[in-house]
This record gives sequence, C-alpha cells and structure tokens, in this order.
Amino acid sequence: MDSDIVVHGKGVGNYSFIFERQQEGLRLRPTLIVNPAEDDDEATYVSDLKSQFTAFAKAFEEIAYRVAVTEDDQFLFDLVSLKSEIDAYQKNGGRFFVVLDHEYVRPGNGLVHAKRSTQVINSIYAELGQVEVIVLATSFPKSVTDVGDEEHDIFRVEEVFVYEEIKKTHTNIRYGDYGSINPIRNDEIIITRGWRPRIDFVSRHDGMHTYYFREKRKVVGTKVVEMNGEKKTEKILAPYSIHYQSVANKVMGFSPYYQSVSSSWGSDEIIAAAAGKVGSNSPSHWISVRMEIHISQVLKYFGCDPV
Repeated sequence: MDSDIVVHGKGVGNYSFIFERQQEGLRLRPTLIVNPAEDDDEATYVSDLKSQFTAFAKAFEEIAYRVAVTEDDQFLFDLVSLKSEIDAYQKNGGRFFVVLDHEYVRPGNGLVHAKRSTQVINSIYAELGQVEVIVLATSFPKSVTDVGDEEHDIFRVEEVFVYEEIKKTHTNIRYGDYGSINPIRNDEIIITRGWRPRIDFVSRHDGMHTYYFREKRKVVGTKVVEMNGEKKTEKILAPYSIHYQSVANKVMGFSPYYQSVSSSWGSDEIIAAAAGKVGSNSPSHWISVRMEIHISQVLKYFGCDPV
C-alpha cells in the first residue's frame, strides 16, 4: 500500500485525517486504496485490503471501491477477496459502492463502453449480489480540436449516453461525471503567445450536448520593438475582451441548442459577456463557467436540480 496513505501490513495508517473529519460532523464515504507495494505477496495484499475495509466498516455507513474499468481487468479479484466482509457490512445496514470509472470516453464511442461495462456489471452482480454501481466518465477532451473544428463544433455529452445505455439493462445504476473536466491534467502546457478566446456551452436540447465557439485574435495594427539591438515589427492584436464578447454572442445565437439556464452563474456570465461586460479574460474563468453550466444542466436533465 502507499506508505503516505496506508501503513504496510496494517491496512489503515495515515488515513486518520478522514476519521478526524468525520468526528467534526462531516458525512464521508471513504474509497478503498488499492495500491500494492512492490514486495507484497498475494496474502499480504489481501490482508491489507481486508484490514482497510474492516477499519472503514466500523466507522462509516458507506464505503466505495473505484476501478479504472478500461484498464484494470483483474479488479474482481479484490471484490471476491472482500465478499464475506461486504456481505456482513451490507447486512448490518452499510452501503457498498463500486465506482466504474471510465475516465475519458471519446464522443461517439459511448456504445462500445456501455456494452463492455454492461458485461462487467453482470460479473459484479454474479459475484457480490446487488451492490450499488456508479458509472463515472467524462467526454470533454484535453483540447476541443481533438474532436472538433478550430472555431466551432458540437459533440455529445457521452457520459450521459453511456449511463443511459447501461441503464436499459441495469436500472439501479447511479450516474457520475467529472464536471466536464478531462482527467489528464494540462499542467505542462505553457501559454506563451496567448490563446484563442473560447466559450463552451452545455445544452439539454435533443439529449445532452456540448458546443463551443472560439476565435483567433484579429490584428489591429503593428508596432516597432527592439530586441537584442535589432528593430522588429510586431503585430498588435485585438483585446481578449472583444473576442469573448463576440464568442458569447455566437454561443447565445446557436439555435436551437442555446437555452437560458435559470439560477446559473455560468449562464449569467455568458449573457453579461455578450452585452460587453466580460467577467474575465482568463481561460480558467471560462472553464469554471462551463463546469457550472454542465453541473446545472446535468441536474436539470435528471430532474434533481435543487434550485
């Protein structure tokens, strides 16, 4: 097990912070850490896993197990190893969740994932009975141009499609997503020459779709600069705010997919930008806008919007 999280041979070690948060009154659902040490044999691995589960079972009403379902085809070994513990936990009123994490599902490929995961769920039920299964995924790419055109495109919110397909045969599954964030971080990307202003919108028209508009900044003039003793002509580009206003208007004009989202901060930001009141020129701001709209639209889609 990871020594920063779980002390080898004891199952639960420095996981004490979770128990401390619980004592503060927070309702938590811990997730089992499955990360064997290089020198673990099978007996040690199973013993650590069971110790971790037992410690959680004594303190929490819910426990989760997450599997990267597209990568780990041996995870059933873990669940079968914990079968007696899971059975006893559920009989005592505990709730055990298996999170099938598909991570990134490319738009258009959802049917393949749904068919495979349907079989995976069949196997889980065959081994454990009716545990609670969460289908988790995202379809927002690292770069929109990986799945669409430079200036505009639209693609299906594939995580919803995958869920709906699996639910046709397994009606009790639960839905989960990444809030429209790709699980692969872009920390290594450094913007040196600026970026193309882009605004994304998540629509509930004809199912769930994400569309975007982006613009290359216009050249509005030139200036002479001196670099290393040499004079060079440099382009002057239009302010970011001009382009964010422009793409906001394009987003709002994309009928019939655009729809005003009630009680949504992100929707309000787009409306304000279209009127010339651009909240920020930072890409991170517009990622937050997309995330908030995505969450709002998903809640409305499933009929559980609290607002």
